[in-house]
Amino acid sequence: MLKKNVKKIFFGVEILLCLYMGYTIVFRQQSLMNHKRQEIKNIQQKIECEKKVTDELNREKEKIDTDEYIEKVAREKLGMVKKDEIIFYDVD
Repeated sequence: MLKKNVKKIFFGVEILLCLYMGYTIVFRQQSLMNHKRQEIKNIQQKIECEKKVTDELNREKEKIDTDEYIEKVAREKLGMVKKDEIIFYDVD
């Protein structure tokens, strides 16, 4: 009789221990999954930001390849002028 009671108590403790471990594992996994979801969300935001930067750079590249832009840079930054063009400087 005493042996049956000890077995029942031991079985009850085992069940409680398994329930506790299952509960702990589930909530740890849930916490880990939430953390990973947040990481994925952050990475997706970074990807969107980088796509915008890439699009902007592609538009800038197309703009740079035009003759008008090349002429503008040559005039403003390099001080170049067209043939037979006269430059006047304001000394005031």
